[in-house]
Amino acid sequence: MSESCNKIQHLIESYLDEELSKSNQEKVERHINSCESCRLTLEALKLQGDLLREQVKSQADQVDFTGFEDRVLARIREEKPPAFTERARAWVREAAYYYRAIWITSLATAVLLLAILVPLLSGESRPAGEPDARVAGVDNQVIIDSMEYAGQRSMIFTVSKNNTTVIWLYDFDRAKGQDEGDGI
Repeated sequence: MSESCNKIQHLIESYLDEELSKSNQEKVERHINSCESCRLTLEALKLQGDLLREQVKSQADQVDFTGFEDRVLARIREEKPPAFTERARAWVREAAYYYRAIWITSLATAVLLLAILVPLLSGESRPAGEPDARVAGVDNQVIIDSMEYAGQRSMIFTVSKNNTTVIWLYDFDRAKGQDEGDGI
């Protein structure tokens, strides 16, 4: 058997079932017209199909289908729906199987959020002005040693503990037209 015969042998059943494209169908017909072996194979398959159809048809003719639809519908009405717990178990099994990637991703996200948020939200509340105990070695307490008013337009704060001086200047003329004064 030649290589072209092997290719045609694989296409013969699809040719009989009319499942080939137009070009493949023409290729099979050209080959069968020129090859006795493949033509005999095609005829044998046609004969087998005809015999099988005849046998199925004769057996189907012997079966009585009267009232078949009514019998099927009666059996469907007789069946009781499964209990709620059985349906719930089936739903959980299906959800766990078909949506497992979503469940795993959601669980990982929840664990990550908890790992981030719990330490942030579990900090002790402290009165305003009191230093944060989590920052070790830093003294955030500010005690103003002196405060001077140099006229109506400035204020000077001095903190000797960390050697800081803050000078605050006001521009009241400009602030009259605005809601807030400018701090420099």
